[in-house]
Amino acid sequence: MQCAGQTIAAGESPQGVRRACGEPTLTRQSVRAGPTGTQTIEVWSYARPNGITRNLRFENGKVSSIDTVHEVRR
Repeated sequence: MQCAGQTIAAGESPQGVRRACGEPTLTRQSVRAGPTGTQTIEVWSYARPNGITRNLRFENGKVSSIDTVHEVRR
C-alpha cells in the first residue's frame, strides 16, 4: 500500500501508518482468546475516492495483513 510516497507493508507500526496515511476512515477492535492469553486485533480502514478501501490488520502492534476491497458501482 502506498501513502504519501511511502510503502506500507506487514511489520509497520501504527505510528508509521498514521504518519504516512493520516487518520483511518474507520477502526474496529476485537479481542481473541488463545492458548497464551488474549490478543487485541485492530483493523484500520482507509476509503479512497475511487471506490477502493484498504483494510490494515494489526496484531501485536504491527501490520499483519493488508486487504483491498473494491466497491461495486451500479
